[in-house]
Amino acid sequence: MQLSLLEKKRGSLSDADADAAIELVQIFDYIPLAISQITAYIQIRALQSSLKKYLDEFRKYKCKNIKILGYNSGNLQRDGSASNTIPTI
Repeated sequence: MQLSLLEKKRGSLSDADADAAIELVQIFDYIPLAISQITAYIQIRALQSSLKKYLDEFRKYKCKNIKILGYNSGNLQRDGSASNTIPTI
């Protein structure tokens, strides 16, 4: 179903983009909002990006993003015993 959402927002997919679309939908756990944001981001970048290019960039920066999500800045306004709202690996 989420793959059809991506196709509806993106349009018909090339063979390379179809494979990337399947993988992206799986990576983002079939979450419709995430899929909509991916397609909106790619459409804004227009000719500079495709699903395949987006997937390649995502893989390239995945490790860096995990480090950023895991960083605890010690927010003084936050309850110290509260867990992070964004799950980290």
